[in-house]
Amino acid sequence: MNLYYQKFEQFIETRDEQTLRSVEGISVEKTFKKGNFLLKQGDICKFSFTIIDGVVRKFYSGDQKEMTTEFYFADDVALSFNSYLLQKPSEEIIECVTDGYDS
Repeated sequence: MNLYYQKFEQFIETRDEQTLRSVEGISVEKTFKKGNFLLKQGDICKFSFTIIDGVVRKFYSGDQKEMTTEFYFADDVALSFNSYLLQKPSEEIIECVTDGYDS
């Protein structure tokens, strides 16, 4: 298990019921089709995507090449970390490889 998930689990374990209900209240479940983009290059990553079903990839595009950096599967969290944390335009693209849904 990677460090991100460990820290998130520790955070969840230390929260009371009211906090957990609040987090659930801001979660939204969405369905995506193959080829849909969760994040486009140049957009600011405002959400993290917990993949419930399907496959998602993160990649860079430039110089007429694409470089895939990660694949996400069920129970993975997809986001452009630097863009999400710093609220700056993303250099990465996050695209659905299959139909699926996330929250």
